[in-house]
Amino acid sequence: QEGNQLHSVLLLEQLVLEHVDSDGPSNKAFIETVKPHIWQLQEKIKKDKKSWQDHVNIRAEGVEKCNKKFAEDTAVMNSHRRTYLKRSTAHKECRAEQNFMYKAQNRCKIIYALVKERQKRELRLLKKSSKFPDAKMCSSNDGESYEQWLQRMAD
Repeated sequence: QEGNQLHSVLLLEQLVLEHVDSDGPSNKAFIETVKPHIWQLQEKIKKDKKSWQDHVNIRAEGVEKCNKKFAEDTAVMNSHRRTYLKRSTAHKECRAEQNFMYKAQNRCKIIYALVKERQKRELRLLKKSSKFPDAKMCSSNDGESYEQWLQRMAD
């Protein structure tokens, strides 16, 4: 096919050059001779143009598919990024709350230790005290009013 078209082009070129160089045949005879070759070249150009356009269309479709796939992948990546950021934020908040609770627990341990130490001191002081109140001393005497009893306990 390609060789045949090349032959047509060379033949057409040769005919045109012969016609220009000679006073030879009339234009009508020349046109009749060249017309099939020109027609064949026009058909080849049309076919090549369609073929090239088909190639361009195929490549454009490929680019469009690629762009669509890229857009889908970008949307998926953005979705994953949003999910990651949400989880990261939640994790940071959880870690902050955990840190606060850890510090509160340590404060509670310190306060509890201080209370225990105070209780031990008070117990030691109570045990050291040689004067334990007598049960009779704490009970109200006959005929004693409540105010008198309170006063006696305060002394």
